[in-house]
Amino acid sequence: MQDLFYLLLGVAVVVLPIYFIVKAIKNKGKKEKYVKEESNIKEPKVDKPKEKSVGRIFAIIFGGAVGLIVLVVAIAMIATGGKVDPIDNSSKMLKVIKSSLNVNNEEATEMENIFKSIGIDEIDSIEADEALDEYEGAGSKGYRVKASFSQNNNIILYVSSDNKIICIRWADKDFYRDGNVLLNFNDYLISWDEKNEYNIDAQERIKSLLKSPSTAKFPSINDWKFGKDNGIVIVQAYVDSENSFGAKLRSEFQIKYDSNKNVVSLIIDGVEYIK
Repeated sequence: MQDLFYLLLGVAVVVLPIYFIVKAIKNKGKKEKYVKEESNIKEPKVDKPKEKSVGRIFAIIFGGAVGLIVLVVAIAMIATGGKVDPIDNSSKMLKVIKSSLNVNNEEATEMENIFKSIGIDEIDSIEADEALDEYEGAGSKGYRVKASFSQNNNIILYVSSDNKIICIRWADKDFYRDGNVLLNFNDYLISWDEKNEYNIDAQERIKSLLKSPSTAKFPSINDWKFGKDNGIVIVQAYVDSENSFGAKLRSEFQIKYDSNKNVVSLIIDGVEYIK
């Protein structure tokens, strides 16, 4: 019944203005004709300026436009059952949490804040894993989270039956458990820019220890190994260079940096050079 009301309202707003305007024009024409028929006196011929119908045209256009807008709104309300969803300006992470875990906005916001507190600013997807259900107690559910740095879904999320995060694990470490932040991903992840910085610094340090640094050749950065554990960065690779006899040799090396990017260990072919 409500849908029919909106539709009739839209049609009425479109038709009525046009109807009254047309009726007014016709009545004016009839009145002028009646006056002329009643008079038998010849009127002097006078050139009259043509009436401007700008106002009339504007009224028709305006009435039609308003009616069309109302009609479109009425049709839209019929199609949506009279309900129009507000624009969702939530972050991508919040949308993924809400859709994947079937939680309300307040619960999703709390979960988003927990993820951010342990250094996760973006989430690509969250997938349920029935094999992880009940692992953290009766009614608990397990999920695999994929982020930009973890494409293998190996971040594990456990959620209680009342939609509270119990635990977030990665690489066999608890980053969050029972309301406490235990670790931060920033202490275990290395950005591409950081890898470039460590790559350049490591090459210069290794060259300074070679007998023929000008002959040194390092592999592509993609073949280097970078690791980070609780703020300590470990860089591993190899270098090909000539010895004092001109023979080419390959040496493997490992360098450790502390959280301030100071070298705390430098090993070449098993020999430690930092004492």
